[in-house]
Amino acid sequence: MNNVGQIMQASAILQQGINNPVARLRSLIDDMRSKLKWYNSKYPDADTTKRWQLIQELDLICMSFEKCEPIGLVKLIHEKLEDAYRDKFNPNCAQVWLPLTTDLDAHDLSAARPAVIDLVGWDIRFESQYDLIGSRFGKYVCSDE
Repeated sequence: MNNVGQIMQASAILQQGINNPVARLRSLIDDMRSKLKWYNSKYPDADTTKRWQLIQELDLICMSFEKCEPIGLVKLIHEKLEDAYRDKFNPNCAQVWLPLTTDLDAHDLSAARPAVIDLVGWDIRFESQYDLIGSRFGKYVCSDE
């Protein structure tokens, strides 16, 4: 699946399956939680504190991964940059368009409403500079600064 829009949309829909390691981890955590609840109901005097702590820690890790979905996107970006390097093009930053819906028409990009996310760390001091960058690169600019 090379259409990034489809990948983005599929990642929001798919929550289980072996092809999705984060969903698989979520499934395992839910299964562990269910089994431990059953165990606690059968053996109420058993100390399961460490197991509950492990499940809680795994749950936090999984939530962090879920916020990074789709994980395969970074691999795809690296593959495309390797193509550029093979063609003797040495970029110092990358402009990556991520279609957030499948209705973005590649033949009519005038309808695109991109949000420019600055991870380069431009030294923008005034709001008017954001407007200048926004008119050059997109409609909305946000920075990590």
